Amino acid sequence: MKKQIIINLALVLGIAVLVLYLNKPPTETVKQHSISAVKSATISSIFIYREQRETIHLVKKDIGWHIIQPIKAKANDVRISLLLDLLSTRPKSHFKLTHETDLHPFGLGSASLSVRLNDEEFQFGNIETLNKLRYVKHNEVVYLIKDTLAPLLNASAASFIDNRLVPSPSKISRLELPLLDLNTDKNNLDKLSMTLSDGHWSSNMPSLSSDTLVEIASSWQQAYAMQVIQVSEQSLQNLTGQKVLINYTNTPPSEFILQLSATNLSLINSAARLKYQFPIAMKHKLFVHTESN
Repeated sequence: MKKQIIINLALVLGIAVLVLYLNKPPTETVKQHSISAVKSATISSIFIYREQRETIHLVKKDIGWHIIQPIKAKANDVRISLLLDLLSTRPKSHFKLTHETDLHPFGLGSASLSVRLNDEEFQFGNIETLNKLRYVKHNEVVYLIKDTLAPLLNASAASFIDNRLVPSPSKISRLELPLLDLNTDKNNLDKLSMTLSDGHWSSNMPSLSSDTLVEIASSWQQAYAMQVIQVSEQSLQNLTGQKVLINYTNTPPSEFILQLSATNLSLINSAARLKYQFPIAMKHKLFVHTESN
């Protein structure tokens, strides 16, 4: 009798264990891989193709990323990083294409917006209605990803320009700056010349302290424009304003034309056809002011 009871208990226990096992939540065993196995550090060329708009070409050089088409300028490192993040993006879902797959419902029937990172090409399609995810085609697979990149790809070429007036790794060694008149808020004919020698700044104005010269030089070295825009050839022909000359220890000098308005301070690099726009308050950091009688 006792033996039968033991057998029955064993059967009940076995059934209970089996029930628990069968009702155990499934364990995720499939890891969702990134959209590409290529590492961002290996990328040296980026093409951005937009339908009926100029193609943007960026290349990686020894001194960083540069735009070479349709304009030539140092590229914004933050925006380049956002582009390269596409490689490591983990899609929410994906499906492989077949010969029967109609791409038009996904907005992938024509290459209206795409980016090529070295030899890796990604075509951007529509946004699906349920979760607002973007269809992206890559290597005969369509992925659904969170849409953060399409607005950047649709931006103008100028939006990829580095906003820093002095691009890294250039270091300022000499400045020639017009003096601004506090009373008229216009340029006068005098200039401030500052030179770095043996780690110390000196100038043609003995009244300026070493600390003041360091502050001015630092403001120019770290100047970051609100916006950088391309200037047309016609605008350059009618350009007026006083010159700002910047010499560097390790790169060719830069020359800018200063323009002031009630709200903006602009520095125009004629050679690069670029206008760097700053808030008017920056004039107190970048320039020395005098008072006319």
